[in-house]
This record gives sequence, structure tokens and C-alpha cells, in this order.
Amino acid sequence: MRIAVDGRSFSHPDGGFEQYLLDIIQALSEDHPSDEFNIIVDTRREYSLARKNLKTTYLPPGKLGKLSRYWWERIRLPKLLKTLGASVLIQPAKSKLLKLQIPVVLVVPDVDAIIQNKVLAKKGMNALSVVVFSTPAEATCKQYYGEATTTILPAGAPSHFAPVEWEEKEHIKQQFADGFEYFLFFASGNSAKTDLLNVLKAFSLFKLRQRTNMKLVIHGFGPDEPLEELKRYKFREGVRVVGPLASEQRAKLIAGAYAFLPAGKRLMVPMIEALHCGVPVLTPATDEAVELLGSAMLATPLQDPADIAAQLKRIFLDEDLRSRLVSAAADRAHALSWNNTRQKMWEVISKAVLQ
Repeated sequence: MRIAVDGRSFSHPDGGFEQYLLDIIQALSEDHPSDEFNIIVDTRREYSLARKNLKTTYLPPGKLGKLSRYWWERIRLPKLLKTLGASVLIQPAKSKLLKLQIPVVLVVPDVDAIIQNKVLAKKGMNALSVVVFSTPAEATCKQYYGEATTTILPAGAPSHFAPVEWEEKEHIKQQFADGFEYFLFFASGNSAKTDLLNVLKAFSLFKLRQRTNMKLVIHGFGPDEPLEELKRYKFREGVRVVGPLASEQRAKLIAGAYAFLPAGKRLMVPMIEALHCGVPVLTPATDEAVELLGSAMLATPLQDPADIAAQLKRIFLDEDLRSRLVSAAADRAHALSWNNTRQKMWEVISKAVLQ
């Protein structure tokens, strides 16, 4: 079988989802060495793809202005897929749903991605299969994609997303936070800047009330994305900004955190990763978050800095609470196997081809 992947968004990571999908593709290429995997990109970038059956194909975007995307999606990509002899296309929900004559497996990170993209299945399109990570996302997909086959993928994570021992955690803290404990704010999506402002105000309240060297580490913004909010921030010496990281390094960053605050859009994958790292998650109690995290989360509205500060103080002072959250994360992660994630994804691909 020849599996093609729409990899245009892989050059612009958003909340870890693209990297997570790439991790799944790489794992499948290891599990199925006789099948071919081809990631189609429109931006030149080096990928660490060590397997012979997994490669990238560069398809230039063109120089037609607004027509370039139309030309790429309607003319060049279908022609390339035919040349490659692709049996199926795996497509992230971040990209526009394409009308093709081969089956499409659409991978959707969360409910917000469905609503934000507002993509409807096209008439005349061949079989569409949709992969989601929660029951709420499955219900929303049925509204947008009609009769498409929808499958909930078990929220496993690669083995490097795991708790770390004390000695390694000390090294991680030294690397990212000058040796101190840190809250990790993970930014993603259109509302990330607004959420960042609220978290910075909350961190100010926290620092004013607690005599501690606790740091706030910010991760998820692009390397060229200026954070003007920090220039005049009173406690900027207590803030560290970490740029894009490879999957293994991001796992270390998360595992070393005292608590994890995913903010903005596309939250599902960062929460999955934090869960497997055994780190308490402070996040709004959305249906998706409750289903995934259960008792491993501390419900934290992100609209009110005072509420956020209160929860930061609570988890900082109450060690028993944090221990219970860490234990709950370990129990929940144990039930979400990475092997099951890989196997279920392969079942979806195989069924799509046979439809």
C-alpha cells in the first residue's frame, strides 16, 4: 500500500498536533516496512526520517499569487498522487479538505479545529474517514462531515513522553529555568496572546503573594513571533521563553514542569503529552478535557487572572493535591497505549482503502 500525507502544515507547528501526527506516521512506517509512506510538503525543510519506506516529496507552491493554492490543490497535487500511485491521502484538519478520487483520512485534533475550519465534505468526493480523539469531537464531526466514517483514536503518546526521575528533572530545570521549579504555559492558536496576558497577570499576583523563585516558562510561539507583553512586565526576570523544540526535547520540557497550562486553540495534543509525562494540567473543564484527563486536571478558567492565580497558589502550596493529580495522570496514561494508537490508525487507513 502507498500512503500519501498532506504535510504542508508540518513546517508550521501548531500546538504539537503536526508533530504528533508525524510521530504516528513514523511509527506506522516502522510497523509496516513493506508499505510506502510519502509526506508531500510545499516548503523545503530537513526531516529526520531514517526509514527507507518513509520519505518527503517537495511540491513547490507556485508563483500565481492567490491562485497558487488553488493550482496546487486542484491540479498539481492530484497529478502527483496519481504519479506516486497513492492508495490513500492522510490529511491534517488544518489544511483545506481536498476533493480527490482516492480515499482521504482526515485527522482532527479537537472540536475547535472542526468549528474553526468549517470544512464540509464535498459532493463527488471519494470515501472520507475522520479520525478524532474524543467523544465530543466525534459528535461535532457528524454535524460537519455527514456520513463520513468517524473513529476515536486512543490518546497514546510516543514512549519519550513519560515521567522523569529526580536527577533528570533537576537537569531539565537547569536547562529551561535556571534550576528552579516552573509552570509551563503552552501557547497555541488565535487566542494564545489573550490567554498569555491573563496568565502573566496571574503570575504577577502569584509572585506578589508567594515568596518563591518559581519561574514561568512560555512555549509554543514561533521563533519570529515577538512577545511585546514581556518588555514592560514587572516579573520578566521570572519568565523564560522557549522556542520550537523537537519532539524528544518538548517531552523533557513538559516532564520537568511543576504544572502545565495549555492555552489558546488546539489543546488536545499538548494535554495528551502532559498526561503521559505525569504533569498536572490546569485547564478549563471542557467536555474534551474532562474526558481525556479525568481527575488528573485542575479546572482553571483562563479568562480571569485572579482565578488562575488562585489555582497556581493552590497547587503550589498543597503538595497532597499535586501528588493526587500526578498519581491520577499515571493511572489515566496507563490506559492509553501508544501501540493501540498505532494499531487503530492503521485499521482506519486499511478500511479507507478497502471501501
